[in-house]
Amino acid sequence: MVPKRKIIQYISSALILSLLFTQTVFATGIQSRLYQESNPLSRARNLLQRMTPEERIGQLFLIETLGTEAGQDSMIYDLIVNHYLGGVLLKSQNDNFTYGPTASVDLATFTNSLQRNKYTGVQREQINPSTGEFFTPTYVPLFIGITQDGDGYPMNEFIGADINLPSYMALGAT
Repeated sequence: MVPKRKIIQYISSALILSLLFTQTVFATGIQSRLYQESNPLSRARNLLQRMTPEERIGQLFLIETLGTEAGQDSMIYDLIVNHYLGGVLLKSQNDNFTYGPTASVDLATFTNSLQRNKYTGVQREQINPSTGEFFTPTYVPLFIGITQDGDGYPMNEFIGADINLPSYMALGAT
């Protein structure tokens, strides 16, 4: 005869597993419905409708910046926060990279501060210059890019870490 305690353990385990299974199936069903109801094109249209003309125009700009300073007194901060800049292009000739053992950490810190500026810039209400009304800017993450042809020096922008990307020709040959 099976002890009563073992039977209770089996029933409890089965009950817990069935609850977990139904929760997972239910949650997956909701997520898939939400995903089907909002395709990327409709989400993009919705995002553009919420943006002011100034924000839409700012998204078109991808600029270069000098150095690795992104504090509130820097020009890049002003462009990101007040002019809704869409992206930044980092180049070694503009001193956007440091060299040495902390190069990767320095690059991550710099790009994180750029993204943080973008996020904090949309957290406060601003006055729309066209209408004079208050609005909260729409958050779109900052596009950060580099020109990275690969194949080592002088074609690599970021030489401070163990990043050795193949050239376009080498990629095409594979």
